[in-house]
Amino acid sequence: KWAKTHYKVLDEASHLSLIELLLETGRTHQIRVHMSHIGHPVVGDEVYNGKKRAQQFSNISLRHLIRDMPRFALHARELGFTHPIINKRLQFVSPWPENLKDLFSLAGFTYSFEDKDPT
Repeated sequence: KWAKTHYKVLDEASHLSLIELLLETGRTHQIRVHMSHIGHPVVGDEVYNGKKRAQQFSNISLRHLIRDMPRFALHARELGFTHPIINKRLQFVSPWPENLKDLFSLAGFTYSFEDKDPT
């Protein structure tokens, strides 16, 4: 099925990229499939080569952190939609999980991870 994902690179360090994604569709595994297809699998994703690729990193601490992560590095920071019944735009913001902050720090990202005001 057709699917479309827009992406923007926010930061790059240690052979990793921090990206922002905007989905036009909502297919199963859409982000994981699209990112793997362009050669940038989601860190820690065993199904789409995110863990395998991380094994090649020269930073041993980073490799171990990725190996031991209980999840892959994908987080819905902001979600929004128009409610189908009340026709009101709803927006939700979720803080960055601590284990992803650890990954970002160890990778050397300089992007500001301060929580955004959802309004």
